[in-house]
This record gives sequence, C-alpha cells and structure tokens, in this order.
Amino acid sequence: MKNNKLTLLAIASAAGLVGAAHGQIAFYAFGSDGSDSIGTANITADDFTVGGAATTFFPNTTFGSDFVNAPYARLNGDWTGTTAALGGFGTFTLTPANGFQIDVTTFEFEVSATAAGPDTIAAEVGGILYDNLETDFQDTNATTVVVNINSSFTSETEFRIIGYGGGRGNMDIDSLAVSGSVVPEPQAFALIAGFLGLTYVMVRRRGHQA
Repeated sequence: MKNNKLTLLAIASAAGLVGAAHGQIAFYAFGSDGSDSIGTANITADDFTVGGAATTFFPNTTFGSDFVNAPYARLNGDWTGTTAALGGFGTFTLTPANGFQIDVTTFEFEVSATAAGPDTIAAEVGGILYDNLETDFQDTNATTVVVNINSSFTSETEFRIIGYGGGRGNMDIDSLAVSGSVVPEPQAFALIAGFLGLTYVMVRRRGHQA
C-alpha cells in the first residue's frame, strides 16, 4: 500500500496537481532588479509600471527620507484629479497557469507622499475599487496599507495603487506584496479525482498481478 501511495504522489506531482503555493504569492522589493517581481509556482507576475496621470517611474530609488537605506519605487506625475478614476497609479498583473486560480486574501504595500503628492490613496484589484484607504496623506511618512481582498481570479488580473487629490509631487512605494494561494480551479478537482482514482485502480491491479 505504501508503494501505491508513493506512486500516486509521484504521478500527481508530475502532473502539477500538488505543491500549490500558499502565503505570499507575489512580492516587489524594487531592489537591484528594479521593477522585477518575485512570484511563486503556477503564477506569472508582470513587472510594475505606471499608468493614468502617473508619468514617470523610478525603481531602485535610494534617496530621500521615506525609506532610509532601502530601495523603493518613486512615481511622479499629476495627482490633481479629484477621483480615483482620474488619478495616477502604479500597476502590475498576476496571471495563474492554465488550470489554476489565484485566491487573494490581502494586497499590501508601504506608501508615502511628498507635500505635492497625492492626498488620497486607493487600490483597484480585478476592476474592483478600494477607495479612501488613506486620506489627508500629503507629506506623510511611509505607511503600511493592507487591503482585504478575499476573492478568486482565474485569468490575468490587474492590481493598481492609485493616488489622487493632490498636486504634481511624488508617491513612493515599497514592500509590495500579494498574499493568498494558487490552487487548481474547482472544475479541475473532478478531473484530478477521476485521474487519481483511475491511476489508483491501475496501480492496484498491477500490484495484484505481480
């Protein structure tokens, strides 16, 4: 029986059905690799870029007092828009491998703003807006923002950190992370169960024949 279980585990591992990622599934440190991301198995994490009214992105920035002696990302642009839709933002996408889904629990980051930077911080995940995460934020030291998502995504999903209601200063971002798990899609479980069940029967038959 032990050999049968080991055989099934080996087959499942080869098929990519075990070893799903849990915990931190994507992380952006903005270190020596600039905007390059760190992702887990069965997920593609695209590089961090800018959009909307944010016009310039400086990864691996080490000057200033927001994140002392630590690299971070500095976004310049026009933060004068009065709503999140008119603001500037940093953006990246996460894409699960075929047959997998991303179960996101939290999306968190450190953020600060200069005196002419954005006054309000928001986030958007998969087209859903999480507004007013921080307000009266201009000229504020680094603050950790945790966004509770608790949603599942089966295709490419965009994540945004948005700033608005300010001037034309800077928004600085560091320690950007997405936590949750990358697991087989629900419809794949039936196929997995059937596959393993059939394989188990075949292994048992071979064991009896031997």
